[in-house]
Amino acid sequence: MLTGPRQHPGADVESGFGEVLAATMPMFNSMFSSGVSPYWTFQIRLARMNSGSKWHSYAKGLSTGIQTIKRRAPTRWMSERVTAWSDVKEFKVYVY
Repeated sequence: MLTGPRQHPGADVESGFGEVLAATMPMFNSMFSSGVSPYWTFQIRLARMNSGSKWHSYAKGLSTGIQTIKRRAPTRWMSERVTAWSDVKEFKVYVY
């Protein structure tokens, strides 16, 4: 299970990037309009390519194709420190 990539408090930047991907990716590939998350597909792809990523071994361990990942997100912060996490949420991703 992922505890998500490093997010900023409120995750405004990450949410905006996710919204742009969700709006544009279905135009290029129909699987993104059938429940596959373009944001998490992108995050997994980056982790697979970057050996320095905290999630590299997890991402490399996923089989190619459509997979389901689980993650938790920060819900409360104390300055730069996360003090509470969300419940587990599942996302479909395309692993390549």
